[in-house]
Amino acid sequence: MSRLFALGLLLLGSARADEAAGCSGCSDTDNGAGDSPFDDSCVDWYDANPGSCGGYDDSDFTSNEMCCACGGGNTTASVPCPTPVPSVPAPTPFPSDDQSQPCSDTSSHVYGAPSCDDYDYDSDPSSCGDYDAAFFFANVNCCACGGGDRCEDSTTWHMPNNDDKGCEWVGAASAAKTKKRCNKKVGADGEKAKSACPVTCGRCPGRNNQYGATE
Repeated sequence: MSRLFALGLLLLGSARADEAAGCSGCSDTDNGAGDSPFDDSCVDWYDANPGSCGGYDDSDFTSNEMCCACGGGNTTASVPCPTPVPSVPAPTPFPSDDQSQPCSDTSSHVYGAPSCDDYDYDSDPSSCGDYDAAFFFANVNCCACGGGDRCEDSTTWHMPNNDDKGCEWVGAASAAKTKKRCNKKVGADGEKAKSACPVTCGRCPGRNNQYGATE
């Protein structure tokens, strides 16, 4: 969703180009703090996984207060007005192979943008697309419309120089060892196991904490 977010910021900047002081935005206020037990900051995890908001707070990190993706942060922040760009058609969502996986609605996190909760798509899916804006697309953002964020392990992630050690290998151990692998192992592409293997590492919204435990 990062490209959608960038597009939203660009179009919002265009609408407010006459504001000499800059454009309204939001900045995270975690200031180096991280969640528990993964020590992820707002940018590390919650921007891409807003369904996890509130699930891993600790004494110095409260995602719903600190992270823009969770409805917190500093909404009085000012960002430079970007160059206006022409509008583009709504992108086509990539269908999930497994619709049974937990799904969480997403948003562009642009201040003032619509959200899936603003409309009753669950009861009336035929209205999907009727209220799209330049930085909000129901078929991309909303689970009821076939979009959203479905949590599933990567099928391509693996350890450096060992294609056989993927997400399945991460979870093929005791709880303590799986925890260590989730937190410490980095794949050939530079992505951490806990990010590439959210099902195995228990990072999916609607699932109980970590390491394959279920509710």
